[in-house]
Amino acid sequence: NMWRYREVMPVRDPANIITLGEGMTPMIDAKRLAVEVGSPGLLLKDEGVCPTGSFKARGLSAAVSKAKELGLMKLTMPSAGNAAGAMAAYAAAGGLESNVFMPKDAPSANQA
Repeated sequence: NMWRYREVMPVRDPANIITLGEGMTPMIDAKRLAVEVGSPGLLLKDEGVCPTGSFKARGLSAAVSKAKELGLMKLTMPSAGNAAGAMAAYAAAGGLESNVFMPKDAPSANQA
């Protein structure tokens, strides 16, 4: 996972790393799209296979891990969707409390 690069990550003590297996997402050979857009060898990175369904898992794994290392027990963020879900998942995995401020017009699927 992404923590194989721990030496350049913001978390110093490995005991504070909160991971759900994010990273190492596949590269997909997009042959038909490559032809359509005139870009031979086009590859797509499938971040949808991250544990929270979005690339936001990477950043929130690092952010929540650092928050834990700093001794923060309650986390809050504004979000209309994927970042909120990722923060909640990583906070729960690390035993931290999380709160999200979401706009009234956020997609209903993200408000659950």
